[in-house]
Amino acid sequence: MRDLMVISKSTIETHIKHIYKKTGVHSRQEALDLIERYQTR
Repeated sequence: MRDLMVISKSTIETHIKHIYKKTGVHSRQEALDLIERYQTR
């Protein structure tokens, strides 16, 4: 994805940290679990 969008790895990491903070998760797995919970509603 990074190569396709031509952005740096640190930019991606910063965006991911912001997403985690806004959603209240602390890991990729927690984020995936959260998404799964909303999809099954």
